[in-house]
Amino acid sequence: MKTIYKIFAVVIVLCITSWLLDSFFDNLFFYPTQSFVNVLFFNVSVFEIYNRIITFSLIISFGFVFYRVIRKRDKFLINLKESNNNLSVTLRSIAEGIIITDVNGIVVNINPNGEDLTDYKYSEAIGRKLKEILRIQNEFTKLDIEIDITEEIKNNRQINYANIILVSREGKETLVSVAGSCIKDEKNIISGYIISFRDINKEKKAINLLYESEHMMRAIISHTSDSIHLIDEDGRIIEWNKGAENIFGIKKAEAIGKFNWDLLYLLTEQGKRNIDKKEEYKNRTLEALEKGEADWLNKNITKSVQTFSGIKIWVEQYCFPIPRKDGFWIAYINRDITDRIKAEESLKLSEEKFFKAFSMSPDVVIITRLSDGQILNINDAFTKILGFTRDESIGSTTLGLNLWVNHEDRISWVRKLKNYGKVDEFEAEMFDKDKNIINASISARIIEIAGEQWIVSYS
Repeated sequence: MKTIYKIFAVVIVLCITSWLLDSFFDNLFFYPTQSFVNVLFFNVSVFEIYNRIITFSLIISFGFVFYRVIRKRDKFLINLKESNNNLSVTLRSIAEGIIITDVNGIVVNINPNGEDLTDYKYSEAIGRKLKEILRIQNEFTKLDIEIDITEEIKNNRQINYANIILVSREGKETLVSVAGSCIKDEKNIISGYIISFRDINKEKKAINLLYESEHMMRAIISHTSDSIHLIDEDGRIIEWNKGAENIFGIKKAEAIGKFNWDLLYLLTEQGKRNIDKKEEYKNRTLEALEKGEADWLNKNITKSVQTFSGIKIWVEQYCFPIPRKDGFWIAYINRDITDRIKAEESLKLSEEKFFKAFSMSPDVVIITRLSDGQILNINDAFTKILGFTRDESIGSTTLGLNLWVNHEDRISWVRKLKNYGKVDEFEAEMFDKDKNIINASISARIIEIAGEQWIVSYS
């Protein structure tokens, strides 16, 4: 039955009881000659009816007030139950171990994760002192650490311990971090203490792996011969390896903290330096740091720079962005290719000299492939003496041009060339373009170009 119905029934009973008692005492003291029924229902004065109405009103008012009080109590109990349920769900859901004590350090609550880490069940932990449930030690000294709750509450202090060993009831050791603080009510009065602790074994392993990985990467960066430097989202240099010191002649202590565009300007060749160039370096660097995109990122660029000592060198540069929370970092990798550039220039010069000598030689010179006789190149004397133009010759073969008068001479010449790698002054008759016979003394050498064997012949 609902509370309101119960109170209504009580009020009705009280009103009826009051009426009966009034009638009984009136019959006993004021109307003894009359019957009780007559006094109860008929012989009632106006004054008496007025008094009874007042009594009924008071009883009803009392019932109403009592109903309001009961209703508030029920509402409070419901809210308290919901609050306890929410607290219980919250404690069960927290991934950390939680222990709550009163002001004397007596455990009043422990969550499931706390049970798992301490090996104490809820029913076993409640009512015990905190130091019995939460036994912690220094990771290195193995000395016990006791948390004095009364002292912490007295001084309104928080506790924080990192890398602490938690020894469970069964003797199992777990690396944990511990934190605690006072529990205060709405009037800021301390009513207890809450301690949280969590297993950090996996976290520490991850940190160790990260440290080892970082240490390995730094070792690689430090020992590579390439220049590697890193700039943050503000454009300042935050990494400058040994390779950068060796290539550019700038020490790490001198580079760290400087703006990248200042360093790029310093490495620019003397004749190319001007204020506009420095501003260009700054603008393109800041734009790349903001967007993580630029036409010079994620590609190899060959460029010349000037070292701190003023020596011109060539580098192959590759830059790439590193995403960060507030923008991007940019990594620069520079490889010194000065020796390679010089070698290429020397080879190019040698090739130019060779082809000049090849083209200007008064002797007929022809380069053909050993496998099928295809013509790679001819000189001007070939065209002048034999009459075949470059367009007619290159890509064709000696058989296609019908150069050999006697094909057995060609077979013999090729056989000697394959056997000995060279032929000197081989006498043979050759046709020119007009089918005139020319007596030739042919010398030849086998050379290798791009992995294939070619014949350089001259006569």
